[in-house]
Amino acid sequence: MLQQERHEQILARLNTDGKVKVKELAVDFEVTEDCIRKDLTALEKEGLLKRIHGGAMQVRKNLHAYHVDERMSVRLTQKKPNTQYLPAKIQSLLKFVYNFQKQLLPHRLL
Repeated sequence: MLQQERHEQILARLNTDGKVKVKELAVDFEVTEDCIRKDLTALEKEGLLKRIHGGAMQVRKNLHAYHVDERMSVRLTQKKPNTQYLPAKIQSLLKFVYNFQKQLLPHRLL
């Protein structure tokens, strides 16, 4: 297997599993552990992974490093508020607050 093919396979495994181990990669690719370590080092220099003891993991993206305009377009479905049950939630909250105040008012007046 060529080096470029190994790199592609390593990155594909990182995307699916989140981490890879040197020993497992060496067995699967039928190369030495030193060869895998060199591959991981090269990929780390390119910023494609983070080396850890015995393997590598995906690089975490720091969303704070991006401009606000860029961050606004990330994870839009998670940021969109769920307003489907909002009126019912507000109504139940108001009832709770009303009942809570009703219980406290006689004690405060004494």
